[in-house]
Amino acid sequence: MFKRINNQSGWSLLELMVITSILGVLAGIMTSSLQIYSDAAEYGKAEVAQRNGLTAIEAGSSSIEGIALIDDWSGQFGEPLAGDLANALPGMVVPVDVQIHGIFVQCADGSSESHAVNFITYACGADQYMAWVKTCGGVISTLEHQATAHC
Repeated sequence: MFKRINNQSGWSLLELMVITSILGVLAGIMTSSLQIYSDAAEYGKAEVAQRNGLTAIEAGSSSIEGIALIDDWSGQFGEPLAGDLANALPGMVVPVDVQIHGIFVQCADGSSESHAVNFITYACGADQYMAWVKTCGGVISTLEHQATAHC
């Protein structure tokens, strides 16, 4: 690129500056991409917990008959559920950095469902949550990728 004087070898200051700036741009691109993939992985853990909980609810394996109201939270450290939430979702273990909030309300007599359910799963590492709601009339609605700063 430049003519060397007195047979000197090595890199010129300009060449070193160009290489450093290129490496800096590449590092910036990689850092932002890593954050995107990390958030997607954290949300994926919450999706698995949500599906496991919904399977227990829809299969009717929960033992909440006769309970009028459950409004309980899980921990977020990968331990099994405790209390009334453990009765509603038997055998479920919550992944690390995921938190579950379950609300089960007993429906009135004559309703097509035994309980109305509001099942919320928080992806703490991604600051997002998803919710699954089932009314006493059997109407189901879902929310996904909602922003939160809950955990």
